[in-house]
Amino acid sequence: MRLYPLLALVLVCLAALPAEGVRFIRSFENIPLESPPSDMVVDDGGGIWFALPGQSALGLYLPDMGLSYIRLGFKATDLAHGAGAVAAYSTGLPELAVVDVSSRRILYEASGPGMINAVVPLDQGFAVIKRLPTLTQVQQITPTGEVLWETSITVELESYGVAAGSGKYVWLRTVEGPLLMLEAGREGYREYRLGWKPVILASTGGKVWAINPEGEAALVSIRGVERRVNLETRVYLGYKAFALARDNMVLLSPVTEILLEVTGSGIAREGLPEGVSLAASRGGIEVYVLDKSFRNIVVASFSRPPTISDASATPSGDGASISVRARVSDPDDDLAGDPRAIALLGTTVVTAPMTRSGDTYQAELKVPEGDGTVRVMVEASDMGGNSVRNDLGTFEVSAGKVKGAGTPPPQTAPQEDLQSFLLLSVEMALLVVLIAAIGLVFFGRSRRRGRRKR
Repeated sequence: MRLYPLLALVLVCLAALPAEGVRFIRSFENIPLESPPSDMVVDDGGGIWFALPGQSALGLYLPDMGLSYIRLGFKATDLAHGAGAVAAYSTGLPELAVVDVSSRRILYEASGPGMINAVVPLDQGFAVIKRLPTLTQVQQITPTGEVLWETSITVELESYGVAAGSGKYVWLRTVEGPLLMLEAGREGYREYRLGWKPVILASTGGKVWAINPEGEAALVSIRGVERRVNLETRVYLGYKAFALARDNMVLLSPVTEILLEVTGSGIAREGLPEGVSLAASRGGIEVYVLDKSFRNIVVASFSRPPTISDASATPSGDGASISVRARVSDPDDDLAGDPRAIALLGTTVVTAPMTRSGDTYQAELKVPEGDGTVRVMVEASDMGGNSVRNDLGTFEVSAGKVKGAGTPPPQTAPQEDLQSFLLLSVEMALLVVLIAAIGLVFFGRSRRRGRRKR
């Protein structure tokens, strides 16, 4: 019996444990693409756009309506989404088209001068990076092609994966290694030396994640490097990286078929059994992953649900209402409006918005008319589509008033504690297996030594 295969198995199992905050929330299957896409983006409404150079078209997949096409006059291989529009282009060619997401009409078409290196989203539209004979031109345009700002630089840039942008900032990879930052509306640029040369850029909120082939990553803002992380994996130009909300980042590897998430608490990995051919971010909290068959998409959410604690429900003196109080927070700070209190009596539902007072929320619930048992709950939702309810117990009511004492809610383990317990249990089980394997190896060796001595 050898130790190394067992050790490798344990390490693989540990690496496959669910990533913190990652949930695969939905999937789309059998997308009827007629040719392989070369790029994809997801608009704010959940429409999935594909670059289909083999058909000189864009494909738009709406889950409730299916696939439709927007024909172009050229073979677009690359896409960018911003300001309610999708820009289509091919790196190294002069053509550009911008399509309105809502109407699906082509708002703007252009061809040259210059060859397009990249198009990235900015406030009010896009930044178009063009290579001219002696310099690089950067333009900020609206979806209709109006030029809002233009500047030129003579620094030599990389040919592919050259740029990332968000807010009013454009980040550029140079051949020599330093990272350049351009601010829309201003001349000149700033240079950032990271100590190594990045191969991938991903930007949101005006900041950028820069990653080098050895897996070193740096979060850079206009003030400089804010954070450095060792991803402990090799990274190549074809990898997909997305800057997420809260200065987090996700990296997808088509080679190892691993989704790697970087958060403030560390690095987590999630396996992608069907592989990854393309990926796109939506709203900085979701990533859509197209598998290797070009037919199926799985959606990973990086938004964690709200938490409700210290919740209580107390009848008023006359019993006509119930005072509800609770502490409500969200680990991602993206609550979708205020929580609400809910009373259920048979098929009758009474709700009341909760207002914030200090670090708690409160509401006065009117007792539903009728006789029976009313159940009281608190509900909170966030921008990531998560929704949680806490059961506060029941009260006996009659004619719109509380008549009997309430019963406490059922005692259940909080979701986060349960997940932590299960994760710890798996880790402890794997540790036991590893210790047992080591013991067997040494026990076997001791027996063999004893036989040799005899």
